[in-house]
Amino acid sequence: MEKQKRNQGIDLIKILAMLMIVTLHVLGCGGILGASVSNEKNCAVAWLLEVAAFGAVNLYGMASGYLCTGKQIRYKNIGKLWLLVVFYTISITAIFFVVVPGTVGPQQMINAVFPVMTTQYWYFTGYFCMFFFLPVMNAAIAHLEKRQLQMILTASFLLFSVLPTVFGADPFHENDGYSVLWLCVLYMAGGYIRTYGLFEKLPQAALILMYLVLSVITWATAWIRQGIEITLGGWISYLSPTIVFASLALFVAGTRIRIKRGQKVLSLLASATFGVYLIHTHPLIWHHLLYNRFVFLAGAGLRRLLPGLLAAVLAIFAGCMIIELIRHGICAGMKRLVAGKRTIVSK
Repeated sequence: MEKQKRNQGIDLIKILAMLMIVTLHVLGCGGILGASVSNEKNCAVAWLLEVAAFGAVNLYGMASGYLCTGKQIRYKNIGKLWLLVVFYTISITAIFFVVVPGTVGPQQMINAVFPVMTTQYWYFTGYFCMFFFLPVMNAAIAHLEKRQLQMILTASFLLFSVLPTVFGADPFHENDGYSVLWLCVLYMAGGYIRTYGLFEKLPQAALILMYLVLSVITWATAWIRQGIEITLGGWISYLSPTIVFASLALFVAGTRIRIKRGQKVLSLLASATFGVYLIHTHPLIWHHLLYNRFVFLAGAGLRRLLPGLLAAVLAIFAGCMIIELIRHGICAGMKRLVAGKRTIVSK
């Protein structure tokens, strides 16, 4: 099989997507959205940022399809990923057990050891299940005709995005996109884009404008209907047609970016983004360190809200990234040490 050249734009997309995910969590779990109802201007701006970042999971899901299409799927990779998840669930749980007595009981210990079955991370649980079907999806992308793939993706968009959003129902149990089914759709979309491209006649500026306009339309629609009582769901969900197309536009724009310098550093940072997710969304960190931590920003003026939000997002992202890079460096050093000892023994 011919080795595929890595698209550095995908690395940028993964980094951007994780920054957007952290933004969603600071706004939501951090308490800004809930507390901003007392300030209409802050509420409007906070929800606009929420909508603009809501396509993050779609970006990450499509990146998986883009990167894995055409590659041989090795099941040992999901084992390595599972070990990484367990490393963080057990490590963080152990730290809380020692540092914050009373926060860890038998259930938390069980959750740490069985993160998939206890759904500690919904995305990893969904990805874990989807992984075993990747060869089937890759075979479909490789062997079906372009028109057939287009029909499948079009049907998926109508059934799993348009109909649930328009009718406000969940007939296919997608849970607003928090599901294996939706991750599979995103994977197929990413694979299709890698194989055949999308929006090829649209210039880069038009794609960015498309993302911005659709984000504003989504926000405006929800704001006009609900105002400060705006809630998630409906048009503000991973399944929302406007958010799906905004995500597609941003994703395609990212794939066109070409970077000549610092590719290894960029790839390393992109590979560490999953660690950022695992650390800051660990249930104990989520409930004891992140929950309502940024409520104070909701009552401030925009001159404090926006810089405060940016600082919080960057601090969480950078802090978790540093931890993951340190872990990665230690593991890499241990592998080299073991390899060196094996070489000496063999001589």
